[in-house]
Amino acid sequence: MIAVCYIPVVHKGYLNFVRECEARQVTTLYLVDLEFLRPEEEFDYLVRKNSLHALSTEEIKQALEQYTTIPIVILNHETLGEMSKNTDSVVLPREDLSTFLLEKYLLGRTVEFVDVFLRWNRENIGETKEPGVLAVNLSEFVTSTFHQIVEEATKSADWWRSVGAALVKDGKVVALAHNEHMPHEQLPNMYGDTRALFKKGVNINYVTAAHAEVGVIAEAARQGISPEGAELFLTDFPCPYCARLVAKAGIKKIYFLKGYAVLDGDEFLKGEGVELVQVGL
Repeated sequence: MIAVCYIPVVHKGYLNFVRECEARQVTTLYLVDLEFLRPEEEFDYLVRKNSLHALSTEEIKQALEQYTTIPIVILNHETLGEMSKNTDSVVLPREDLSTFLLEKYLLGRTVEFVDVFLRWNRENIGETKEPGVLAVNLSEFVTSTFHQIVEEATKSADWWRSVGAALVKDGKVVALAHNEHMPHEQLPNMYGDTRALFKKGVNINYVTAAHAEVGVIAEAARQGISPEGAELFLTDFPCPYCARLVAKAGIKKIYFLKGYAVLDGDEFLKGEGVELVQVGL
């Protein structure tokens, strides 16, 4: 059994991959050389970005040899033939580069994918996960506020997803908003919705809507009300961009009905001391 991986730096994720290779009794680890990828336009982003901070493949090889006894071979145009002749099954990290290598150089092999985080890539950028949350008994005020934001969400013209939000300060609802397309709320109905081109969680910056979270924070600012210490009620868990806005606005608690975390949005909310509470009506 062989393993193939592109490793630009040494960190825990890569070491975990190597340990997994040991556990699967891999006999040779092929390190993909950056120069090997340079002609591939599909991975130009890896070449451009990693050429600034990546160690050389030889340096990576020397570093990994301190952690494993698996023989390590640098995969370049000279050693590609050697790897191609090796008919063993192959271990790959689950990422877009592995898919490319499999389809171009490893067809017909028995493949085992390892689920270990190495870096952000197109395979995991749209991954979703359930955010770690608290469960609470609903007070009359919380129930009433959620009914308000569910009703508010119906005002959205967005057929992809209708979201309602409320900002609560000192026990009072100070702002209500829904996601609304700009410059005209019927924009997706006139020209189509950019979100329809992508799966959920993928290219989330391609959007023409002002999210409901933006709406309530902006409305509070218009009224001269600070969101510091406020609570946010949402029908859907915030996207990463809104999560950053919420965290930096000083909001301390989010109540939400449904949704998932993308790009570790729940982790940087918690990192700013924001409490997450999922409720069911």
